Amino acid sequence: MPFNYLQLVDELFTKTYGPYAWSVHDEAPWAALTKPLAECRVAMISTAAIYCNGETPLQSKNDPRVVRLPRQVPPQELTFAHTAPVRYVGERDINCIFPLTRLLELETQGVIGEVAPWHFSITGQFYQRTKLLQLVTPELAKQLAAQHTDLVLLLPL
Repeated sequence: MPFNYLQLVDELFTKTYGPYAWSVHDEAPWAALTKPLAECRVAMISTAAIYCNGETPLQSKNDPRVVRLPRQVPPQELTFAHTAPVRYVGERDINCIFPLTRLLELETQGVIGEVAPWHFSITGQFYQRTKLLQLVTPELAKQLAAQHTDLVLLLPL
């Protein structure tokens, strides 16, 4: 189910809270792939506050925890704590916001080398940007490096 994320966020957020204040960064680190996609280990980072059923959910706002999601988790065992109006997309189909099923299909087809053992979720409603940059981002980088991730899909909600 394709949709224009930025347009949807602007429309829904503005109706409830007023204009959205997007973060703007003059510089961003970039690393080109050093091997073919078909040889890459791919992980995902979601900002939908996804967690496995039965686990403690993230708080919907400003929660600095990083949730680890195993590659073998069935989609029906996932839920999310994100409370923004755009959440309805994920309520219809979790693969719209966390496409693990599609990623596993790409692995089977040989499009990517392999799906990483762990994926990660954080809360997307993080308004304490300094804490996000000093606590959450380094933890994500550490966990991605520990599992030798080559490519990360960032999945905003």
